[in-house]
Amino acid sequence: MLHDVGKVEFAFLTGNHSRGSGGAIVIQGECTFNMYGGKIYGGTAASNGGNIYLAGTLTVSGGEIYNGTAEIVKTSAKYKETGLGGNIYAAGAVIIEGGAIYNGTAQGAHGGNLYINNGTCNIEGGEISNGTADMGG
Repeated sequence: MLHDVGKVEFAFLTGNHSRGSGGAIVIQGECTFNMYGGKIYGGTAASNGGNIYLAGTLTVSGGEIYNGTAEIVKTSAKYKETGLGGNIYAAGAVIIEGGAIYNGTAQGAHGGNLYINNGTCNIEGGEISNGTADMGG
């Protein structure tokens, strides 16, 4: 978990798995995460946000976020609230200025690539494509 400001320029985060939310990265509180390049891919979460779970601020200016999977947890009492946001689950602020977000899968509900829950999203550039969700988005 990042506590202040995180930054990715040339890193590769791949194949991460979480038994909760945020397969590769969890951003909470008043934290800010800036992505200028690199790749975050292949993350799975047994809840929400296959690659990234966000409750802070995420700015994507470059790089790629792809092939994330948010799985549905049918044994959970809240199973209807899981499997959201294949690549990114956001309850904070998302700013997309560039880069690419693609091939995300939300197995339980909505938001193949991106699911916004009581947050904000400002898309100024970049590409979002090829998301798959069981219920839409």
